[in-house]
Amino acid sequence: LQYHFDMPREARLGNAVGGAIDDPTVRVPRAYVSTDRLIVLQHIEGLTELDAWMGDDDCRFLLAEALTRLIFRMIFRIGIVHCDLHPGNILALPDSKVGVIDFGLCVHLGKQTREHLAGLLIGLVEEDFSRAVMHYVELADPPLVFTLMPGTARAGGPMSHLGLRLTSEAAVRAVQGRLAAAGI
Repeated sequence: LQYHFDMPREARLGNAVGGAIDDPTVRVPRAYVSTDRLIVLQHIEGLTELDAWMGDDDCRFLLAEALTRLIFRMIFRIGIVHCDLHPGNILALPDSKVGVIDFGLCVHLGKQTREHLAGLLIGLVEEDFSRAVMHYVELADPPLVFTLMPGTARAGGPMSHLGLRLTSEAAVRAVQGRLAAAGI
């Protein structure tokens, strides 16, 4: 929570996201002034209740589409994850536009983390589960620990009842083996 009340940081992150989005359907109000206790944001004309959109299938689809684009651009273009996206921080604007506020709970993702996240998503979309698992394992921090239950040991594994820290390659093989055994 230390970052949630760091107003200068929140203002910087909001302005960074707003400057990098490049999407006419998404608005992030500019932070003009920030002190330790206050942020003054740009006024966004025509604010409506988000609930008003929820009864209209077309509006819900447009909202979901705009937010998905926003989230992917934030993650993969600038390496920021908004960890507090709830209806109070999503603004329904006229003409099916969306506003997003409150960048107090955001984290930065490094390039390597973004690359593994992209690899995981691509693996899932392309149904390349070996690729997805490899990137998933690389994202694990701390490294994944696999525990084999007694009685499930394969030949050569007398200590399989212990938790084993496996290398990424070994972990991928272990998960692939479990998926294959389950018929997946």
